[in-house]
This record gives sequence, structure tokens and C-alpha cells, in this order.
Amino acid sequence: MKFVKEYWVPTTLMAVLLGFSAYLQLEMFWSPMVIDAEFWQKKLEFHMSCGPFAIRYFQNYTTLAVSHLFGICTRDAFYGVQFFLALLLGPVFYKYLRKIDFNRVWSNIGVILLATAYPILGAHFAPTHTWDDFWSYHFLLFALLAAVDRRILFVGVFFTLGLLAREQIILFYPILLMLLWWSRHKIGSLKLFSTLILPIVVFVAFRIVVFEDIDPRRWELYAFNFGNVCRTTDTLVSTIIAFGFMWMASVIGLVELRKESMQDYGRLLFWGGITATALTTAVTLLF
Repeated sequence: MKFVKEYWVPTTLMAVLLGFSAYLQLEMFWSPMVIDAEFWQKKLEFHMSCGPFAIRYFQNYTTLAVSHLFGICTRDAFYGVQFFLALLLGPVFYKYLRKIDFNRVWSNIGVILLATAYPILGAHFAPTHTWDDFWSYHFLLFALLAAVDRRILFVGVFFTLGLLAREQIILFYPILLMLLWWSRHKIGSLKLFSTLILPIVVFVAFRIVVFEDIDPRRWELYAFNFGNVCRTTDTLVSTIIAFGFMWMASVIGLVELRKESMQDYGRLLFWGGITATALTTAVTLLF
């Protein structure tokens, strides 16, 4: 009963906002949710055969497993998995905020901000086309939860799984590094080293095994994105939209940093978030 009492609000909030998202997508014909099932099957086949997508296994093979288990088309299996993962993200994120001393009210507000961020609310609107993202969100949160609880080896395991789900999670490595560095006096040197090196070793080994030549069109697309004033404006505005409330949180963080009462976790979240945002922005614009 205590579990239900604690988590029914964030779960309900997430369900309502995801329901709103699904309603918009089913009513808008530019969402992949409404395309023909046979045509959508080709999308899955493309993701299982094309270079950078084919090496992200979680969503592809879970979709096939759910489709086979329940006897439904791969399109419905895909969105069933996606919305289930998104629903679970609410209470998991709520738990994380509670772990770092947010009260219930602010933790639920955090869930609302998460659910209304463009990458979540608009996850399956064109041209977003989310695929393995929700898997990486969960693994990243599990790694942070393990770090807060000082279950150090689990930090490395979950962060490694996050990298295998979607390699961009490496951009959050500075947050992991800062969190473990701040806790270095409370954990053993061997655990600290193992946790920090495990994701890098596994990820590099995995990429060596599945390596493919870099697509030369990357630089053509980069030139296209900044080809004229209109495209440049669109690229920069899209970058701002992608981070949603992160910009507002940065302003609030700057104000709070000036207060001596700000806790260490608050400083960690702020500087770690700023570092991850800067790296993500650079990688988004360049690649």
C-alpha cells in the first residue's frame, strides 16, 4: 500500500500526458503511428539492416518478441513497447528525484516537466522518430539511482547497457564521473576504477566488432543544415526546442548556485547538466 500511495500520482500524471500525446498522434496524419502496417514493417526492416540503427538491439528485438507473443503486427508491438517504457519512466524519474531529496510536490512537478519535454511528448511525431531512446533513458536513470545508493558496480553495468541501447549516452559520462568523484572517499578505489572503465571498454570493444565505414553524407547533411539563413535558423531553433525546460532550469540553477544553502547534489545536477547540454549541442550540430 505504501508503494501505491507513493507512486500512483506520478504514474497517473505520466499516463494522462502520454494519452494526450497518443491522441494528438492518432489525429495527426504526420505521425508514424497512423501509417499502414505493411509500410511500417519496412521501417523495422530498415532499422535492422542499416548501419548505425542495426547495432541498437533492444527495441528491434523486443518489438519482434512482443509481435510474436501477442500475435499483433510489428507496428502495434513497437508502439506498445514504446508507450509502456514511457509510462514506467514517470515513476522511475520520480524515484530518482525523491532519492536526491526533492519533496513529493517538486518530484511530481519534475515528472510533468519530463513528460511535456519535446523528446517525450513529441517522441513519435515527424521528424523525431524516437526508437531506442526510452531504453537509454531508463538505463541512465538506473545508473544514477545506483550511484546515489552507492551500489557502485551496478552503476557501471547500467551505464554500459545505456551505451549499447543508444551510444549518445556517452555524453552523460561527465555527470557519472562527477558523481563518483564526489563520493570517492566513501567507495573503494577498485570499485571506482572498475565502474568508470567498464562502459568505455565494453563500448569500444562492441564498436570495433560492429564497425562500418563512416557515412560520407554526414558532412553533406551538415552543410545542408547551415546552407542558408533559413536552414541555419531552423537548426538553431530546433536545438533550443530539443532541450525544452533545460534552459529554464539553467537560469534557476544559476540563481540557486549563489545560495550557500544549495546542497551538493544540486550543484552536481547543475554543472553535470550544463556539461551534458554543451556536449550534446555540439554533437547535434556537428554530426
